[in-house]
Amino acid sequence: MRRDGAADPIAADCQTPMMTPMHPRTRKLIGSIALIVFVGLYMVLAMEATTVLFNGQPPLVQGLGYAFAGLIWILPAGAIISWMAKTAK
Repeated sequence: MRRDGAADPIAADCQTPMMTPMHPRTRKLIGSIALIVFVGLYMVLAMEATTVLFNGQPPLVQGLGYAFAGLIWILPAGAIISWMAKTAK
């Protein structure tokens, strides 16, 4: 509630009066940094894991393992991108 008695439009949309919605540019900056860090870490961990797990396996099994590791990162990246695309209410 403002001093003049009118409802505060920002506080009305938030769960608590002290919380304000995140600006879309800030959300995109944080999401972009998170994506870069996530993909970098995932790349290193996926290479190590597939090398250890599929060492000595037939080429078809190795290929399927590398294909799976190469595609599974899309799920968490999609969640980050979805969060970035949210608009402030």
